[in-house]
Amino acid sequence: MRILRKRKPAVVRNDAPALPPKLAKLLHQAGWLLALACTLFLLVALASYSPDDNSWSHSADLPAPHNWAGAAGAWLADLLLFVFGLSAWWLAALAGLITWCVYRDDDRLSLSLDLPGLMAYGGFTLLLLCSAAFEAIRLYSLEVALPLSAGGILGGMLGQQLEQLLGFTGATVLLMAGMVAGLALCIQMSWLDAMEAIGGGLEDAWLALRRQVVGDDEDLSSERPAARAEPDRAAAEAPARPDAPDTPEAGDSSAPAMPTPPHAADDAVLTPDGRIEPGMHDDPAHEPPVLDMMEDNAQPEAAEAAQADAPAPASEPTPPPRRNPLAPPRLYLPDPILPPIKLLSAAPASSPSLSAEARDSTARLIESKLAEFGAPVNVVAACPGPVVTRYELAPAAGVKGAQVVSLSKDLARALATPSVRVLETLPGKTCMGLELPNPQRRTVYVSEVIASPAYQSSPSRLSLALGLDIAGQPMVVDLARMPHVLVAGATGSGKSVALNAMLVSLLYKAAPEEVRLLLIDPKMLELSAYQDIPHLLAPVITDMGQAAHALAWCVSEMERRYRLLSAMGVRNLAAYNQKLRDADSRDERIADPFADPDDPQPLDLMPAIVVVVDELANLMLTTGKKVEELIARLAQKARAAGIHLVLATQRPTVDVITGLIKANIPTRIAFEVASKIDSRTILDQMGAETLLGQGDMLYKPSGTDYPLRVHGAWVSDGDVQQVVDFLRRTGRPDYVEGLLDGHPSVGLPRSRRAALPDSMLDPLYDEAVTLVRQSDKASVTHLQRELQVGYNRAIRLMESLEQTGVVSAADSSGNRSVLLSLD
Repeated sequence: MRILRKRKPAVVRNDAPALPPKLAKLLHQAGWLLALACTLFLLVALASYSPDDNSWSHSADLPAPHNWAGAAGAWLADLLLFVFGLSAWWLAALAGLITWCVYRDDDRLSLSLDLPGLMAYGGFTLLLLCSAAFEAIRLYSLEVALPLSAGGILGGMLGQQLEQLLGFTGATVLLMAGMVAGLALCIQMSWLDAMEAIGGGLEDAWLALRRQVVGDDEDLSSERPAARAEPDRAAAEAPARPDAPDTPEAGDSSAPAMPTPPHAADDAVLTPDGRIEPGMHDDPAHEPPVLDMMEDNAQPEAAEAAQADAPAPASEPTPPPRRNPLAPPRLYLPDPILPPIKLLSAAPASSPSLSAEARDSTARLIESKLAEFGAPVNVVAACPGPVVTRYELAPAAGVKGAQVVSLSKDLARALATPSVRVLETLPGKTCMGLELPNPQRRTVYVSEVIASPAYQSSPSRLSLALGLDIAGQPMVVDLARMPHVLVAGATGSGKSVALNAMLVSLLYKAAPEEVRLLLIDPKMLELSAYQDIPHLLAPVITDMGQAAHALAWCVSEMERRYRLLSAMGVRNLAAYNQKLRDADSRDERIADPFADPDDPQPLDLMPAIVVVVDELANLMLTTGKKVEELIARLAQKARAAGIHLVLATQRPTVDVITGLIKANIPTRIAFEVASKIDSRTILDQMGAETLLGQGDMLYKPSGTDYPLRVHGAWVSDGDVQQVVDFLRRTGRPDYVEGLLDGHPSVGLPRSRRAALPDSMLDPLYDEAVTLVRQSDKASVTHLQRELQVGYNRAIRLMESLEQTGVVSAADSSGNRSVLLSLD
């Protein structure tokens, strides 16, 4: 037999003289003490950083730096925070780790250029870069004093490039993976081993706690998971061979190496003389109880019989009940990521708008002037506001309110004010009202309205921040209760700023899963800033043909929602969503009643839809009767379906604000207009012609004839841009595909398309839509002749076209107009 002998390893001689042990020990102690001092200096410098110190990026004339580490610490901390942001603390962690390795004489972080050292420092570099970039794109809103910004200049550049290349979510996932991988390479640790160690420690702690609770004499081997118990059982069932050698001969190649059981290898103890002593798992007391019934020389059949005769455990875990296919995915709305209030300009501290002395002198002047005009009154109270002050007048005996109202222009001239608004009746009071502009007007910021308790405590996701009322109190209204609003005013009166304030207040209150927006901007300037925010159903619409299609889609969506609400037995969108949440709390899902019975689909929560039209006049004059009918249908029925309209125009004339629209939109907001006629068109009463402009408005709620004077909140273009940029970083828009194409069922999945009436599912329905749009003719005989169908089928097709907003309802003469023509 050929004997293979192991070759002795070559001995590498090192001719460098070794240091004496005492000197080596002193150098080692000096090294880790020096590393410790450097680490403490870096920690103190970073912890006591002050942006006011004279440093690398800032010059200041201070007698002494605030930094506890002196001028050098101020410069070092400023440089590191400028480059890396808060991620510079990783450098302090690295310094501490190097100090620990030097103290323990561990060469994992040595300065040698071997493979482990390169991996460790390369991993730390990856960790530092990914952390800085992650900080720049995710933690930019931290209120921490930094020389530049979160992530520093390096993190900002890297994060911006990754966000442009991979998007906000993709960059976040990549950077988090890079940080985890870099940390593992730096400390040379396997995350799988760490998780296994943590799991083993938790299991041992549980067994120890269980042993203390149930007693030491009770066997706990059944608590061990099967994956860990199998190696013990296999080791115990293996027959022992006393004559077998402990280890194979060195030269015997035919003797296979016996694998060590996992637990035996884990629990084995190496003795000083080189022998391996068995651990606790070799102790018979730790063997499973079913194996104690077998002899060492038992045959496999006897072992199987013994296992079969062993008593069953006292309690076996029962398998979880099988769930309904509709049940697994729970309704889940993530915590909304709403913009922080600091993105908006803060309102400056302001003094009272009008002093008490000024109010008293103005009251005496009013009394004297009206007495000269033959209408004596007595001023009983004054209510100062941010823009105007309201004086309450008690007319003298025999003086009619109409007399004071007719003297408004004469009184404005006598008081040297641009305009005076006289209120003949104050709700709940027996006196009249007289509103005079303040000498100094205060600007109302949208931030102070959004930060007010009235807005923060409002439970509605459709809360609108209008501004401040006559007494300076925040005016917050609920769009869901309006449920539509008509906004009108002359050019430059503050109408567009008010729309921006409304949109910003919606974005501060609701997540994209709760409220979706459809913005129509014929002027292509006012609403374009909101492009690509995640709340949009479609890109900002500037083409009037697409605007008509979008409104027709809203009508179709309204009808679909009404059919679904009717099938669910609820009255409005809020009750529908609450019913789904109640079912979800019971771990149930409700199937779509219009879905295929063989493939049931669970229902999802439906968001509210807000349609904003910036210039209704352009839309009405371009598309004419079509849009008026669509708006009227939405205004009549869309409230319960959760669809709301915000219509704005600078032409408050009867050809734009028609009687059909006014009858279905009772909530109005009027800004300054040119004449009393325009005021009557909007509010059905005078008063808007006396407003002061620049956001001064009259808000007429639904169900009342007394408009409230509100000073509109101002929001700058820069504030809007900051809010929009924040929302773009939180998510991308999920546009409804084909919403602007004009087909009434565009963008609906198969389960929801089944919710359409059966007549719409006629095989010729799509062909009928195409025919009507191309020919611009909507008559039953035209469909009957072109499609070669019977009269009854043509009637059903025409009814389905009407229900989905393709054609209008028949007028008194039986004619219909095509609402979705191709022009």
